[in-house]
Amino acid sequence: MPAHAGATLGFDWSIPRWKPADLLRWHVPLPRFSTLRATTVGLRHGGEHLIKAMCPPNYASMADAVDAVVADKFRPKGIHSDEGLFARIYRGEFGSQYLCQAGNYSADVIACTRDICTYIYETRGRFPGHCDTIHAPGVWLQAHHVENDYYERFFRNGLTEDHQLHDQWWHTAAG
Repeated sequence: MPAHAGATLGFDWSIPRWKPADLLRWHVPLPRFSTLRATTVGLRHGGEHLIKAMCPPNYASMADAVDAVVADKFRPKGIHSDEGLFARIYRGEFGSQYLCQAGNYSADVIACTRDICTYIYETRGRFPGHCDTIHAPGVWLQAHHVENDYYERFFRNGLTEDHQLHDQWWHTAAG
């Protein structure tokens, strides 16, 4: 979707600064065509973010964005501190086992992630460097057979009725 169309739908856009290398790398011949590399970085309704990409301009830097991801997961009110949530999702002790195994990242892993993300942003002028930040295709379909045993073993309410009856319907329709 072109950047000018997104404004009418409430998307926030980021347009990377044009560099001479863009001629070869992106086939963007002149700065006035830099909107060809525009990417959505947010979606708002009534001024409130419905979707907010974890990258500039939503964060001052990629280092700040990485820190926000880590905080959202592991700070005192982060998703991984909500044992009740995981107890509701997983059966038995699987929720607490998951949280024990999904421990916080070490400082060197976080520092490395900051460096890589910063390099991509500074080199490409956007993050991610080669694909859309937010990808919301108009129509898509994913079809596969679900491993019912897996979901029944580990999750509470992990399968809908359609999932549970899929094999029966599939073989009836195919037969």
